[in-house]
Amino acid sequence: MEVYLAILKMLINLIFGLIMLLISIRIFDLLTKEIEEMTEVKKKNQSIGLVLSAIIISTSIMLSDIFRESFVVLNINHFIKSLIYDILRFSFTIIVGITTIFIAYQVFKYLNLGKFNTVVELKNGNVAVAMLLAAYILALTLLITPALKYLFFIVFGYTGIYEVG
Repeated sequence: MEVYLAILKMLINLIFGLIMLLISIRIFDLLTKEIEEMTEVKKKNQSIGLVLSAIIISTSIMLSDIFRESFVVLNINHFIKSLIYDILRFSFTIIVGITTIFIAYQVFKYLNLGKFNTVVELKNGNVAVAMLLAAYILALTLLITPALKYLFFIVFGYTGIYEVG
């Protein structure tokens, strides 16, 4: 195994992971039209900050599954194949993962419709609602992350590039 390739791959994946975190927040912000998340954060709305923190942690959990399998690099050809594969998996994970988080957010709003208006409560800084929503998002992420891996393998096929030998 070429150590310099493994270090380079780690750095590239780290940079790509950070970009994916920023993209996930932006996508969620675009999907939730009723709340301008960044405007609310600038107003020091802790509720919105808490929900966005849960999205960042959820995205990190989903992406960490890719990092766990991504470090084996045997030679330059393997490095290039695995890098392309990782980028494809990062993108797939963000698209499916953020879509799932958005659907979970919509379900959360619907399930609590008779009790409270989630959007109004978050805009008003209700930290209790934000904590409940954050826990809901994080729990769902822990449940779907293993499924994302297998869904990716079903859709794109397993190339075996992570196997050593």
